[in-house]
Amino acid sequence: MTTGTRRIPDALLERYLTDSLQAEARTRLEATLERSPKDQQRLAELRADSAAVLLQHPSRTIVERLQKKRWRSGGWMWLALLVPAFAATAVWLVRPLPSSPYTAKGSVILTLFYVASDGSFVPVSPDVPLAPETSLHFKVRAAASGFVAVLSRNAQGVVSVYHPYDGKEAVPFDALQPRLPVEIILDGTLGREDVYALYSTQPFELGWAMEALKRDLPLKDAAPKGVYVDHVSFTKQK
Repeated sequence: MTTGTRRIPDALLERYLTDSLQAEARTRLEATLERSPKDQQRLAELRADSAAVLLQHPSRTIVERLQKKRWRSGGWMWLALLVPAFAATAVWLVRPLPSSPYTAKGSVILTLFYVASDGSFVPVSPDVPLAPETSLHFKVRAAASGFVAVLSRNAQGVVSVYHPYDGKEAVPFDALQPRLPVEIILDGTLGREDVYALYSTQPFELGWAMEALKRDLPLKDAAPKGVYVDHVSFTKQK
């Protein structure tokens, strides 16, 4: 992995690779990339990792699409030829998160994990404080695929959208892939932080949730019908 000064977090580079940034954000990111050799190098690393993992573990969507085509000749040879083309537009995270004993029944369950010094994933607990610069990962469990977003409110009342990063609406969610393709590095704001997962089987915008969190109102009470909420809190301290 690259070392030294970088200006773009991995979460944004991953969204750039999957072409999930809005046009304005993509333009800003590309302008920063032009001035940052370290970020260019990291982007190349992520692209290479994506290609390698996808070749070993082609996505379920790609496999199903090829199965439905019923190729007349060549069979699975076509998969080997087509996977590299998809690799440039998909970022797949290799290490699995620990499984949860809980299942979602018509709602949503959010689990946070931090990366320990040995590289393992450890579930976040309200009783164990986290230090700034800790890497957070997210798992969302729901009974069916739909749309999901992850928001945060820190001790100073600042509200952030973690997934989709700085987004305005929920994004599609595959219930068979509960680990979200996002990594958050905790900033230096100390104190309690509350993280919320929002889920629905239908698309929804995030304006109401942002406003409720800014006013410190319970999201479950503010949520529109059909939008389910789960909540995890932790404390940041040095």
